[in-house]
Amino acid sequence: MSKQLIIFEVQREEVEEQDTKGFTRIIQSLSLKGKEAKSSLAVAFGGYDEDKRELFEIEEVRNYMTKVFKKVPHMFYFINQEPYQSQQLLLTCLADIDIFFQGEKLSAVEVTERYQDFEEIPEYRVRIHMGNRLWNTLKAETRKYARSIQDSKGAEEIIHQMEELYIKEEDR
Repeated sequence: MSKQLIIFEVQREEVEEQDTKGFTRIIQSLSLKGKEAKSSLAVAFGGYDEDKRELFEIEEVRNYMTKVFKKVPHMFYFINQEPYQSQQLLLTCLADIDIFFQGEKLSAVEVTERYQDFEEIPEYRVRIHMGNRLWNTLKAETRKYARSIQDSKGAEEIIHQMEELYIKEEDR
């Protein structure tokens, strides 16, 4: 049986008002489900399709995610990486980043209108600098929650995956 993927969309109004109730509520609800909810949540942000900035370039989004992380620091136990790259999306909103962009910067709407072939979309690369404080908090809180539901192995799998994907050797 495949795991159900829950897609949660944070609305622009919630970000602008710094209203984290919906996001924290879904994490709290998943927390009650325990192991069965591991890696089951994909997160999207609505209302930014015409904005040419990436979400991690928008200060209100970064502030919103910092506020959510402070309230539910074990949230990465539930965040799914595929198919929506939610881990990367949320980490880029929490961490320091370097952006390497090639081509013209476009909004999501412009990309959809202009490109039919995925391979032609302008490429950007992001280097995430987690910083010891953020990375250590993320690991500790994920492990703490996982221990509370007897899933230490699950926490280590998530941490290892994130480490492989986002933490460069020199940052460890």
